[in-house]
Amino acid sequence: MRNYVLELFVGIQIGSGAYRRVYECKREKDKVVKVEHTGRDFCNIQEWQVWQEVKDTPISHWFAPCHEIDCMGAVLLQSRTKPFDHKDEFEKEVAKLPGGKLPGFFDDIHYGNFGMLNGRIVCHDYGFNHFLKHGVEKNWRKEQQREARRKPTKKKDA
Repeated sequence: MRNYVLELFVGIQIGSGAYRRVYECKREKDKVVKVEHTGRDFCNIQEWQVWQEVKDTPISHWFAPCHEIDCMGAVLLQSRTKPFDHKDEFEKEVAKLPGGKLPGFFDDIHYGNFGMLNGRIVCHDYGFNHFLKHGVEKNWRKEQQREARRKPTKKKDA
């Protein structure tokens, strides 16, 4: 049944990875349909959650927007980017960025995860990034620094 429903609104397959396949969207040509095929890695859910967290922030322009997700997280609708054809093309765009590099919150950096959208480089595959891990580590370091400042220093007796 799932395949029948997908055939109604997905076009040709335009990409694939370890966990998902990416298809043209028949109804909206400026979007893609991402379908999880392993059923246990939840990259669509992760991508959706990341987008929900960043969409109203100053860093949202680094991410391809997610528009819809099914209730099981198996199918995700995302803005379609123009993918980079090769590493050199990607590196040329990155070199144009301030400082010549991508923001530090991306850790799975290779040309296949990025594309162009509205004249900007964006990440269109952020479902397997370690944003939560980095956030926890950053906040943990801050908390350790706060704790260190709160601890009373021992005075030596003279």
